[in-house]
Amino acid sequence: MAQHHCPYISQRDELNIAPGMQVRAGDVYTVRESVFTPIYDLLRNCLEGDLRSQASQAYHAKVTEQRFKRRPCIVMQDYPASSTTPQARRLCLVGTLEHQPISCLPRIFREFCIPVFPHTCAFDDHLHSSPEWEPTDAWVVAIPFDSSRRLLGKWRDEYAGIPARTRAFGTEAMLYLKDRSMEKRAQWIMKCRQDPAFAREHFKECRDHKAPATEKSTDALSMLSGVSKASVRTHTRAPFKPQINASMASLAHAFHKIRVSNTSKVSVRSNASNFTLHRDLLMKESANGMDVTAF
Repeated sequence: MAQHHCPYISQRDELNIAPGMQVRAGDVYTVRESVFTPIYDLLRNCLEGDLRSQASQAYHAKVTEQRFKRRPCIVMQDYPASSTTPQARRLCLVGTLEHQPISCLPRIFREFCIPVFPHTCAFDDHLHSSPEWEPTDAWVVAIPFDSSRRLLGKWRDEYAGIPARTRAFGTEAMLYLKDRSMEKRAQWIMKCRQDPAFAREHFKECRDHKAPATEKSTDALSMLSGVSKASVRTHTRAPFKPQINASMASLAHAFHKIRVSNTSKVSVRSNASNFTLHRDLLMKESANGMDVTAF
């Protein structure tokens, strides 16, 4: 399929230069982490009974596993301590799905993945890195989560004859990623509320999905590998710009876990319909044991 050509080619996204911060929001680091970690963390807060217990056990198993592949991750907030300092950090993972169509993996990928421009699939909903990402089939798993994994330095592309270089996501790209992450989580909560079997079906798909025989890791979702090729592009393009509701923009700028305030409401855009999730709905879900944390 032909690559999608973004209309915002003339704009340049500014990188985060927060003073005094050694690890900055938008930086792309290397980490050994499974995408099962954020997915099971999400699912365990949406399930009940035995399946909730299974998802929690799977989550804790991923947290303690040490053999995952190296993969790129986007740092979601600023940290004054160096990348070698042991601490939990808010991350989003990036990967290539082993260069497979996203339809080959459990449906939850289609719920939460955002393509990185340029991409072999044509999506208006996408993110830009600086410089542009390679290869052209990378996805961001838009489930921000806290990871205590050690960061293994900046993610670098390497290719014969081309010096290794780092990448980052600019301030507009990060605002868009945070906005879309909140949107996707709110839409997920709505679907779980409307259909009690929704989360159960997604959990069972993830639990039962088998990795290809060539995959060394023990789970299918860790196929989001960090294998990368070098890019000969140095041109930077701004991300696709959403129409961000004022309250959503305010939420997206916060660099900590957010709960809906007493007066705020979160507007959520949907391709199928437009609807608004009010505080009382989110608080009701929270009271029922569902995690409605935005970041």
